[in-house]
Amino acid sequence: MSNRVSVIIVSYNCSAYLRSCLQKLSIYLQAARDEVIVVDNASEDDTVHWLRTEFPWVKLIEAGGNLGFGRANNLGMAQARGDYFFLLNPDTELLGDAMGAGLSFFESEHSSGVGVLGFPLVSQNLQPEVSAGNFPDLIRLTLDMLPANFFPYELQLRQQAHYSMVDYVSGADLFLPRSTYEQLGGFDPVFFLFYEETEWQFRMRQHGLLRVLLQGPQIMHHVGTSDHKVSLTKILLFEKSRVYYYRKLYGRMASLYCRFLLSFFYFSRSFQPGKNYYREAASKMWYV
Repeated sequence: MSNRVSVIIVSYNCSAYLRSCLQKLSIYLQAARDEVIVVDNASEDDTVHWLRTEFPWVKLIEAGGNLGFGRANNLGMAQARGDYFFLLNPDTELLGDAMGAGLSFFESEHSSGVGVLGFPLVSQNLQPEVSAGNFPDLIRLTLDMLPANFFPYELQLRQQAHYSMVDYVSGADLFLPRSTYEQLGGFDPVFFLFYEETEWQFRMRQHGLLRVLLQGPQIMHHVGTSDHKVSLTKILLFEKSRVYYYRKLYGRMASLYCRFLLSFFYFSRSFQPGKNYYREAASKMWYV
């Protein structure tokens, strides 16, 4: 027997956030409609233990290692039974029935040609967060290396009555029909973390599928926590994905240009107080 919606959450050492996520999620779950899958990337905290004891209704998949975001979600989607997949970050909390809203949209006339949708993200104090973006290209990459106030980022929205069409929606929450997954496959497994949702939705565009930001239930996203602090490891992880993104979409010369800009960017900022690791980051940009 299939479910209508499979909620898929990837966890890795985020016990407190995941517990809050599931507690809030449980308010809106309907047994005949939803299933919840948690793919655990070999967390070293107590996640697996308390999941089994406190949330027996969660289908737990132990990845056996840290597969990263995309590969773990692929594992969850491969075992999901739903007609729709709702990929949700563990550091989020639903502020409404997102599953019901997603279903209602895809059962409406507005959903023709839509491959994925996302919901508005808000901070802990309910201020709007980044919920969608424009596909990065070489022009935007160059401008991003300059001070932000020179060329401020402007999100391109194609506004409709109750939703906006965008280039891509945030990977914190992705609601999509199974048919999108079956047509494209899952995330590119080369991406360990970062840019995988952007590249996936770029492929959706290539297949003529639209991406939508739905003005429905909001989702609280706990950004700015210790997990989001900048470190050399996180910089290298992020930039490795960025370089691969440009190589895959625009070719080898674009990836070389990306490495050059990133090396210059981090070296030029390495003299700022407290940014000593930026110089090491600059020296490693050619090897990520």
